[in-house]
Amino acid sequence: MAILRDGAIAGTRVQGPVTLETNFRLASVTKQFTAAAVAVLVRRGLMDYDTPDARGITIRHLLNHTSGLADYEDLLAPGRTEQVHDDEVVELIAAAPLLFAPGSRFRYSNSGYVLLGVLIERAANVPLERFFEAELFAPHGMHGTTLGPAQNRAYGTPRDQSVTSATRGDGGVYSNVLDLARWMAVPPAVGDTVPADVPDTRYGFGWYVRGERVWHCGDTAGFRSTIVREGGRTVIALTNCE
Repeated sequence: MAILRDGAIAGTRVQGPVTLETNFRLASVTKQFTAAAVAVLVRRGLMDYDTPDARGITIRHLLNHTSGLADYEDLLAPGRTEQVHDDEVVELIAAAPLLFAPGSRFRYSNSGYVLLGVLIERAANVPLERFFEAELFAPHGMHGTTLGPAQNRAYGTPRDQSVTSATRGDGGVYSNVLDLARWMAVPPAVGDTVPADVPDTRYGFGWYVRGERVWHCGDTAGFRSTIVREGGRTVIALTNCE
């Protein structure tokens, strides 16, 4: 099942019809792909879930939002209009104090997933976009999906980009309903979950979990997306409006 919504731009002018192959920016729905890429490298012995860095942060902490890293969006200068990129995010979070001891609590943070993207790229020794394509998208037949702007894509309304639209591991994937249905044909892997900030809900490896239900939402300039899976059924909702 999919819910699609056509987008209006400049008043009543509407872009072409939305189809099941129209690509939308997924925003934070991207996080499941970043987590899956980490799992590929862990299986190959190129990354490790539980070896801490100098500040006591592990890959598992980053995956489950328990790292204590401040969200980079909170570290940007007020009124900024220039887009922030991954390397600057790394510098920002390295200079900022931890909000709490790693592993001691849950706090949703885009910073951890930007950092995971950088670490994946370093461990694989290939550009992150190429790794996602070769190891995640192509094997699942997701030929329209890309990390970064895609062909045949919807444009967000009333805005299409923001200062955070250039980061990758936390929200940079563009995809469509058909490709996401292929991806979701295999039940999501959520790893070890931790208590989240929603009652009776836990979080693990890019997914919120409540009983048999797993889901994630994405929200960015001009786009909203949601995937929910429960009882063997998946709902995918992609929109190009705020």
